[in-house]
Amino acid sequence: MMKAIEGISINGELHTAHDLDLLWLKGASVAQSPEPKRLREEIPGRDGVMEYSDYYDGITFFENREITYRFCFYGDHAKLCAAQDALLRYHGRSVNIVEDSDRDFFVRGSVSVAVDEHGYNYAYFTLTVDAEPYRRRISPTVCHLTDISGTKVIELSNNTMPVQLTVCINSFTNTGSGTYSLLITPLTSLFSARIFKSQAGESIVIKDFLLKGGVQRVQFDTQAHAGASVHTDPNITADVTISYTEGKF
Repeated sequence: MMKAIEGISINGELHTAHDLDLLWLKGASVAQSPEPKRLREEIPGRDGVMEYSDYYDGITFFENREITYRFCFYGDHAKLCAAQDALLRYHGRSVNIVEDSDRDFFVRGSVSVAVDEHGYNYAYFTLTVDAEPYRRRISPTVCHLTDISGTKVIELSNNTMPVQLTVCINSFTNTGSGTYSLLITPLTSLFSARIFKSQAGESIVIKDFLLKGGVQRVQFDTQAHAGASVHTDPNITADVTISYTEGKF
């Protein structure tokens, strides 16, 4: 029998091909599309229903989805039993799964393990995952900006999943004395809240703004403070790191 090469990694602890020699039946493995979450309300005296599903800046949220992985094993009986025991240890647990064919992203969800058919030296296994709707990128997307001075607008590209931004001001460079802050303005049609950050070295999560799939713009303004007076100052330069975790279906 040909040795299994491609498979999935579970929690970074176990690889179905390398450790268990399970053959991944990709043609029998299915990833369902997630169903959109629907929030509707009947209004007396009004036709139809009120639809609130995309109330947050036009963003649609989704239910969990089912992903199944099918495997088979042919060979030594002792190895078959060991493989079965190893898989069943994950039954009912929440796991992270990385597929060899998509190594930059992982699936997260609760898994159930079934032995569909077996004999003395063969077996078919199904892993069914009650999975989050998105596959999440393993490493965050990081943008390091060293030249924010005065007013600067940048474009951030995101995959499908709406995400929050984490912004860290690493340092300020200035030509005078006083205190400084960075004004952050997400430029969207429905959201214009401004967040001040005055201390370098601290990270903030912009919780009231979600970076949607595609490209969106964010404006930065370096500001100088003199008592109650605040103004945009092009003589101040901020070193900023922006990070966010992308996801896709």
